Formats: sequence, structure tokens, C-alpha cells
Amino acid sequence: MTENQIKVIMMLHYTREANPGDISDVLNIPKGSLTTVLRSLRQDGFVSRRMTPLDERSYNVMLTDKGSRFVEFHVGKCHEQLDRLFSEMNDSELLAAREGFMHMTQYLERRRTTT
Repeated sequence: MTENQIKVIMMLHYTREANPGDISDVLNIPKGSLTTVLRSLRQDGFVSRRMTPLDERSYNVMLTDKGSRFVEFHVGKCHEQLDRLFSEMNDSELLAAREGFMHMTQYLERRRTTT
């Protein structure tokens, strides 16, 4: 699985469905490259597409059950790894990590509101 395929799958997990133009804009993937990514994800059974009723040329992309299971599996693995990591930290290390995450979140929020 390529990085762009994973990005698309994760975006669709959070948005439920999107059209290719929006996917391209949000993930900064050129439309030509995105066409290849979507085709391979569709052929592998991770996404499906649904034609939009107002425009016969437009369609939205959404995760299939297989795509949803892929996300659930990998998110679960990440949670397990984080649980294991944090369980090995003492109280002062946990506090430092928490403060670091808070600073990072504040920074990202500032960036989001200025762009």
C-alpha cells in the first residue's frame, strides 16, 4: 500500500465520501496521480464509487467494508502501540508528553486559523 493510498483511505474514513477533486485538493495529490490511486484502490476492493445524481460525469468515492476493516485494524494497532508506550512511562514522563501534545495542538490550531 502506498502513502497516497493510505492518505485517501484515511480521508474517506473521516469524511465518509468525497469527490476526486476535493480529495486532490485536500491531500495535495495531482489529479493524474489520484486517478491511478483511486483505480488501484477500487480494483483491490478498498473503495467504491457512486455517480452523483445531478451530474452524470461526477462521482463520489467511499470506503467499502474492506476499506473500513483496513482502517479499523491499523488504527487498533496504533492504539495498542501507544498504550504499550505510555504504560512504560513514569508519571513525570507522562506529564511531559501531555504538555508536549498540548503545545503541538495549540501550534497546529494557530497554523490552521492563519492559512
